[in-house]
Amino acid sequence: MTRFAGKWSGGLAAAALAALFGAPGALAGAVTLGTAGDYAILIGNNDSVTLSSVQLSAGATVAVGTYNGKSNPSSFSVTGTSLSLVEGGYGNGCTSSNTAKCKSYTNVSGFSSTTLDPSLFATGGSGEPLQDALNAASYAAGETAIHSYSSVTSNLTLNALSAASDNVFDIGTLDLQSGACLTLNDGAFTGAKFVINVTGSFTIGSTGCIKLAGHTKSSDVIFNVESGVSTVSITGNTNVFSGTLLAPSSNVSISDTTIAGQIIAGISNVGKSYTMDCSPTVNFNAFVPTRAPEPASLALFGVGLAALGALRRRRSAQT
Repeated sequence: MTRFAGKWSGGLAAAALAALFGAPGALAGAVTLGTAGDYAILIGNNDSVTLSSVQLSAGATVAVGTYNGKSNPSSFSVTGTSLSLVEGGYGNGCTSSNTAKCKSYTNVSGFSSTTLDPSLFATGGSGEPLQDALNAASYAAGETAIHSYSSVTSNLTLNALSAASDNVFDIGTLDLQSGACLTLNDGAFTGAKFVINVTGSFTIGSTGCIKLAGHTKSSDVIFNVESGVSTVSITGNTNVFSGTLLAPSSNVSISDTTIAGQIIAGISNVGKSYTMDCSPTVNFNAFVPTRAPEPASLALFGVGLAALGALRRRRSAQT
């Protein structure tokens, strides 16, 4: 009977632990994009915006707006794209509570419809895409890294250590050229999330690559490009860039590349440029944050602990 009880309580505890670390539920203390995650491309205060022959997956949406009512871009060009909808606008003083000063990007070649969505214009709170993106970048930069690398210029594999919290890595210079690849492997931690903070420079050349190993998906990966990075360059890449690119303070240049994920850029900066040309493709796959256990999972975990405690007391009484 004692052996059976031991096996039963151990199995229950294992099930409880599995439920605790494997079940979806409320968001944990982890990076989340909030409403910024609704867009395949989200563009903020860039001085120059160029989208040329951009191809998007079905149902994907582009948002172009300004943060805290900055002026409109001096150059805004969209040609030959497959975009079906762009939301946004501009105007000094334009906010979700002061729509009279908002202007819409209208009659833009390449869009079948253009609408103004004032909710894009941040007022300093949460729940608006540009502000939510800034909040996500700030949170990611403040997370404790598993490991830090001054530079990554050759093949490197980053292995997840947990599925219950963000797996954070800090990289100074990310420069992948001549077949060099950064591999992200969730290993035994299926569904693990990777948060890669890049602080110095960000370049992926024609044969550099981001590889996903194990069960890692593009929705599990976010590259947070911090303010020290002047320009993000992904040019003529023959491989798929997988993950969300979050670059609120950098110039962005993406050319002849396929992105599996999202691109969020140009929010807290002015005088920067955002360029996508030479028929880049964006297959929208939103970043899905680490999730905390549901109450039922926590309850099951509690039952497992109680069973282990009861078994320990029984064994103590027998001895």
